[in-house]
Amino acid sequence: MTRILAAALLALAAGRAPAQSIEREIANLEHQIAQAIVKNDAAFVASVFADDFYYTGVRGEIKKKSDIVNELKSGDLKFELLQFDDIKVRHQGDTAIVTGLAITKGTSPQGPISGQFRYTRVYVKRQSAWQLILFQGTPVATPPPAASPPG
Repeated sequence: MTRILAAALLALAAGRAPAQSIEREIANLEHQIAQAIVKNDAAFVASVFADDFYYTGVRGEIKKKSDIVNELKSGDLKFELLQFDDIKVRHQGDTAIVTGLAITKGTSPQGPISGQFRYTRVYVKRQSAWQLILFQGTPVATPPPAASPPG
């Protein structure tokens, strides 16, 4: 117990937040991003997405920060529902990797974006703020219909 307390105090003294605090901070940021996108809050998205942000979408499309921000501003990217669940955060130093499940109902210039998608995001802490630098989305496979029994 004394070693754990000493390690926690050393981490705090070194200016590093405990792991659970970082995980909560990133999970909270995930929910803020979802709310901002539903509200078409391009300014918030622009503040969190890094200038070197890179997106590989659920159809294999590739976008940069400016693409996402411009689509939000124009209304070309519109969500009625964007919910992130099953969020798992792993971090090492100033890098955090997030995996989760997105439940969506919306449209993009490429067409409807509705259903469930697994995603991976990478954040980097720059100048005391977490910035999203990478996003990859993958549709959740639906199981095939059950085969009819012979007969």
